[in-house]
Amino acid sequence: MVSTCSIVVLLIAIGWAVLTKAQQSDHLVVLSHGLHGSRHDLTYLADHLEKAGCLVLRSSANEMLNSHVGVHAGGMKLADEVWNFLYLHSGVRRISFVGNSLGGLFARYAVKELFDEPTGLIATLRPHHFLTIATPHLGVRNYTFFDEFGIQVPSQLKDLVARGMGRTGLDMLGDDPNQLGSESLIYRMATSHEFLEPLRAFQSRRLLANLNLDLMVPLGTAAFLEHEEVLRLRAQHSEVPGIVQILTTHPVTPDMDLAQSCADNQCANVGVKGSSNQLLPIDEMRKSLDQLGWIKVIVNFKGVFPMAHNQIAAVTKFTTEIDRLLGFHEGRYLIDKVAQW
Repeated sequence: MVSTCSIVVLLIAIGWAVLTKAQQSDHLVVLSHGLHGSRHDLTYLADHLEKAGCLVLRSSANEMLNSHVGVHAGGMKLADEVWNFLYLHSGVRRISFVGNSLGGLFARYAVKELFDEPTGLIATLRPHHFLTIATPHLGVRNYTFFDEFGIQVPSQLKDLVARGMGRTGLDMLGDDPNQLGSESLIYRMATSHEFLEPLRAFQSRRLLANLNLDLMVPLGTAAFLEHEEVLRLRAQHSEVPGIVQILTTHPVTPDMDLAQSCADNQCANVGVKGSSNQLLPIDEMRKSLDQLGWIKVIVNFKGVFPMAHNQIAAVTKFTTEIDRLLGFHEGRYLIDKVAQW
């Protein structure tokens, strides 16, 4: 026969376990994969975060060919997925987002939909961290892998490739912000209040970008840097593997200009001159994003083949053996740091 003392001890143990779980699970981290990706892509990071006690939403709303629906539709689906997840999980107080590649743009659109400006909350939760990994913040129309090395890609070829990826291809590769201006979704996402204020609400904004060998999202668009700065960084750090530079910009208030917001001359885009209506649209995009305040972590993977896009996120694409053969595991030290952040 079980004694009263044993029952009391058991109830206390159960209560403590429930309390501990509740304390550990007040932070939701939303993981958004990239083009043609799946919820398994960021498994290495997800496992780390869950071991640390975070609730993790491994987004599956835009998997594989569903990622062709466009940034607007993909972002809306991700926002719906967050609401559905929260309906099933109580006690969540904070929310963070990690967007890999195209997933970073889906996340940026989703937080616009989830943001309540009067309260500053996102999906009724306190915004914590926002991180993108090799995300094409400026699109890729002017930032293909070949363009960055001075190899001119015919615009007709870009248009053809864009059409093959549906609405997403047109958003990323078909839209030229310098020509379309406010008609370009990518331009509006980088310059308009409705997209910038939700990002500003987060406690921190970080990005990871590849210095070299990123076939999909080169440095200029991943870290919204001017071409001269890209060349300078490559000249200084191309022979060095690992984290080669951390660039920091601080949030700009109405009584500050961009140069005042830079710490220790680390801001890459302070050379932009003139007011916003004197800038080219692409320069205005850089400036507006920088004024939110970012920590930009620039990473270099050594090698011959342009595999860095999957290495930087330590993605899980195939079997463990194939992923390791392709070098995708080489970014795990970075993801270890991301989990700590």
